[in-house]
Amino acid sequence: MLEPLAPGVVARLAALGGEFLALPHLPVPSKDAAGHTNSISFSFAYRLPTQRVRINLKMAFARQGTVWSLTYCSYHCGPSDDTAATHFRICWNSHHPFHFHLRGYESYGDRGHIAAEKADPPITKDALDFLALVEKFLPDKRKLPLQVKP
Repeated sequence: MLEPLAPGVVARLAALGGEFLALPHLPVPSKDAAGHTNSISFSFAYRLPTQRVRINLKMAFARQGTVWSLTYCSYHCGPSDDTAATHFRICWNSHHPFHFHLRGYESYGDRGHIAAEKADPPITKDALDFLALVEKFLPDKRKLPLQVKP
């Protein structure tokens, strides 16, 4: 069910050579009064044991007619032994506009929320773009793939 909404995400994760934690493929749909699915949320936890990295992807989509649109995302890359620690994370939700978090910037602004327009390189809400940042990060985990523009 995720493939039509976020094509290539599962294959890209699998190509990293890790393992899914729990059951990542079960979507949580919500239905309208007529019984039609009008929104779906997904959550993936993926571990790269040899890299000592954990990836969490959370996405929600809503349907407007026949078109599905992303309405929420939280893409997290952190150490595999700590689910709360962050190397970097990209988020978009109803509480904070599109933003990101970086290791070393935990006390920046409002609880480490850095406005998306300050990201270098620019960030998007696309999970595949986030996974490209993970791939860039893996060879040298001392160097973050994102920086904060002055």
